Amino acid sequence: GGKSNRAPRDHYQEVTDRIIAALEAGTPPWRQPWDPDTAGGPAMPCNAATGQRYRGINVLTLGMSALAFESGDPRWATYKQAAAHGWQVRKGERGTTGYLFKRLEVRDDTMPDDDEDAVRRIPLLRAFTLFHASQIDGIPDYVPPTLAQAPWRAPEAAEIIVANSGVPVRIGGDRAFYAPDT
Repeated sequence: GGKSNRAPRDHYQEVTDRIIAALEAGTPPWRQPWDPDTAGGPAMPCNAATGQRYRGINVLTLGMSALAFESGDPRWATYKQAAAHGWQVRKGERGTTGYLFKRLEVRDDTMPDDDEDAVRRIPLLRAFTLFHASQIDGIPDYVPPTLAQAPWRAPEAAEIIVANSGVPVRIGGDRAFYAPDT
C-alpha cells in the first residue's frame, strides 16, 4: 500500500480548538455539571464497557461534551466495545475524539552499545473515537452511585488512596508542580 498524502492530525490543536469553541459557546469546561450532594461523587467520564475512568486530557474533553452535560451520564465506549456488549451505536451519530498518551522507550543509537542507559523516551499521542452512552441503543440505564457506593467521598479515603497509589507526594513551596518523569 502507498502512503497517504494527508497531513498528520494535530491532536494538540484539536483539543485547543474544542476548548476555545466551548468557551465561546458559553460552556466553561471546568464547571462541574453535577450536584455533589446528590450525585454520590463526581461523574468523571468513564468507559461503559470496562468501568475504567478516563484520565488526562480525556477528563476535560469528554467532560465538557454537551452530551455528558445534558444527560449527567459519564459513560463512553468505542464502536467495537459497544458491539461486543450487544449495544448499537445509532446510525449517523458522530463520535468524540479520545486520546491515548504514552511514552515509548527506544534505543538511542547515538549512545555506545554497552551503555545500559542508552534509551530515549518518545511521547506518543494516538486518537480514537468514543460514543457517549446517549448515542448507543441497548446500553443499560445509568444509575449514579449512592453515597454508600462512593467511599471515595469520605475524607479519610483520600489519605488511603494517596498512600496506596505509590506516587511520591511532596508538600512544600508555593506552587503546584508536576514532573511526568518522576
